[in-house]
Amino acid sequence: MRHHRNACTRRVLLVVVLLFVELFVELLVERFVVLLVVLVTAHPNTIGSG
Repeated sequence: MRHHRNACTRRVLLVVVLLFVELFVELLVERFVVLLVVLVTAHPNTIGSG
C-alpha cells in the first residue's frame, strides 16, 4: 500500500515537472521568437537610416 502511494506521488510529481518544463520552454521560445522578429525588423531599419 505504501509503495503504491509512493508511485502515485512520483507520477504526480512527474506530471507537475513536465508541466513546468513545458511552460518554461514555451516562454523561452516565445521570447526567442520575439527577439528574432525584433532583430529582423530592426536590422533593415538601422541599415536604411544609416
